[in-house]
Amino acid sequence: MEIANIEAGLEKVRGFIGLLEQSQHMYSVTRAQTPEWKQTDTQIQEQLRLVMRIAERADPELAVMLKDHSYGWPYHQTIKAARQLAGVLATAEEAERILGPVGPKLAATSRHPWIWTRQSTYGMTATRGKPSRPRR
Repeated sequence: MEIANIEAGLEKVRGFIGLLEQSQHMYSVTRAQTPEWKQTDTQIQEQLRLVMRIAERADPELAVMLKDHSYGWPYHQTIKAARQLAGVLATAEEAERILGPVGPKLAATSRHPWIWTRQSTYGMTATRGKPSRPRR
């Protein structure tokens, strides 16, 4: 996950979910787009792009779901995706601990020193001891 500050991202997403829940409640009570609902909708639209950028880095599939609109109250899919995004961010550290980094686990420092010394001294490559040359 390429997010510099997961806690700040999670805080932003949770605030966004709060706006969505407020909007959903207002819409369910009145079944109309009141001035208060429109004000909340404006706040949602202002924050949606940043939340989508967070989602693109955390899970691109969720970023697509955040854009989906539905009939009636327009944010059914958006609130589902935002809640899933909050879950991804909240469990990022645990997931990293359980799943570990992607790639080989063998550290180069565990290799015998003469391999690295010879490589750097003679400019050899892994091509059977031949000096490395730029290709033309």
